[in-house]
Amino acid sequence: PFVKNIDPVLSGKRKEIEFISQLRKTHSDPNFYGNSFNQLNQINVIQLHESGYTGNNVRILVLDSGFYLDHEVFDSLNIIAAYDFINQDTIVSNEVGDPANQHNHGTQVLSILGGRKDGTLYGPAFNAGYLLAKTEDISLEEPIEEDYYVAGLEWGESLGADIVSSSIGYIDWYSQGDMDGLNAIV
Repeated sequence: PFVKNIDPVLSGKRKEIEFISQLRKTHSDPNFYGNSFNQLNQINVIQLHESGYTGNNVRILVLDSGFYLDHEVFDSLNIIAAYDFINQDTIVSNEVGDPANQHNHGTQVLSILGGRKDGTLYGPAFNAGYLLAKTEDISLEEPIEEDYYVAGLEWGESLGADIVSSSIGYIDWYSQGDMDGLNAIV
């Protein structure tokens, strides 16, 4: 009774999914997924992989504190673009002046999503394309980080992000009442 009208904002089409048939042969072998098997099986990712859903033709924007991309689980990661909104450059790993653990959280999140090392680790979307945005400065908690976050969202949108992954929160300068969709920027 309180809704006056509903207007469509945008209509879209789902992308075609490219299937990876070779996974169907190895999906039930826990050795294929290594330590990832139990958690992926628990949330039915193994069944999705069996059906060919591995992230092909999907762009995932990850907003986080940085990424150590020399890690072995990222050897086959499809990075479409990367940008550091803190330092205004394309280096999303640690830079001079960053705390030593600056890139740890982002690296962990990215490995969970798209890491791949046969027999050791598989992320659910290991065949996706990734847009990596370094927006979180762990050396401070200041409102400027929200600006980096919003800039990262806009950048990812301009590059065709289908999904956004962010486990960043800004609670130091907001009250619970500010989380109403009207006050908090993010």
